Amino acid sequence: MDVANVTSTGTSLGSAISIEPQHKAANDNNVGTTNPSRIPTWTGRLMLLITAAGWGCGYSYAHRVLEVVPLQWMMAIRLIFGTVVIGIIAWKRILRTPLSIIFIPGLILAVTYWAAFMVQMTGLHMTAPGRNAFLTATYCVLVPFLMWAFAHRRPTRINLIAAGLCLIGVAFVSMSGSTSGSLFTFGDLVSFGGGALFGVNIALTGILAKKFDALTLTFYEFAISDVMFIIGGLLFSPTPQASWFTSDIVFAIGYLVVVSTLIAQVFQNLAFAVVPASQGSLILCLESVFGVVFSMFATGEKLTTAVVIGFALIFISILLSEIRLPKRKHPIEG
Repeated sequence: MDVANVTSTGTSLGSAISIEPQHKAANDNNVGTTNPSRIPTWTGRLMLLITAAGWGCGYSYAHRVLEVVPLQWMMAIRLIFGTVVIGIIAWKRILRTPLSIIFIPGLILAVTYWAAFMVQMTGLHMTAPGRNAFLTATYCVLVPFLMWAFAHRRPTRINLIAAGLCLIGVAFVSMSGSTSGSLFTFGDLVSFGGGALFGVNIALTGILAKKFDALTLTFYEFAISDVMFIIGGLLFSPTPQASWFTSDIVFAIGYLVVVSTLIAQVFQNLAFAVVPASQGSLILCLESVFGVVFSMFATGEKLTTAVVIGFALIFISILLSEIRLPKRKHPIEG
């Protein structure tokens, strides 16, 4: 679907991602174009850290579910519950927000969310998991440039250095156990495409979460992408079977619904209202760290020197992203 060609009453793609508010709120009832859920910046960073932890620990559960349940049905189940819960929590805000205002932003995030998962998982079937994780995490480098393209926010030298350092750190973490010595393959290219799409989703979330109510935006992102996953499941996957849902699969799906989908995505959208996307993307890269740590506890995987180096590089990159260089002072003539 080409979202650039989707139109709605009085709303366009350009106006949806514009930094300036679409409407000047004349009163407090205009919840669609303001974000009443703004939080302290430090809370936003903590939320992104929790999101990274939820996603990282969720890799093991997702891997188990995908052994039995096709991808599109797994995502459809996750998002059905996520949509219902957010609808219950934020139903007043959702009903007060005109569909003509929120539909296009929700559609933009939903399409990029759906596409990123589909491309990433396709790449996972075509290349080693470590290479897939590393190439997906290239969004930490892409986000500053995407923000430049979408919002005309030129990345600073510190942004670029931090992003590059983070990427190197993710490489150490993700590929430390890889035995593949092959050159760049088509599966790697697909995995990189998944990373690029995640970068687009993060950059757009960083823009839209500052303009629209985060919970309402998340509701439409979940609802629309869920419809896309259901359609994909009906067209290209086997019909769901009751035999899929053994006790361990139900537990794993429960984690993915509550933590990886509901808590993580809501926290991400709330956090990006106050945390710059170029900084937030570096914090989210910690999902690879949490994934390895969780795997160590769950499967007894050993902590290697390469993983420790990767952890350190990612941590340093996050600290670097917080540095604010002083503006140059022009000498006073005379």
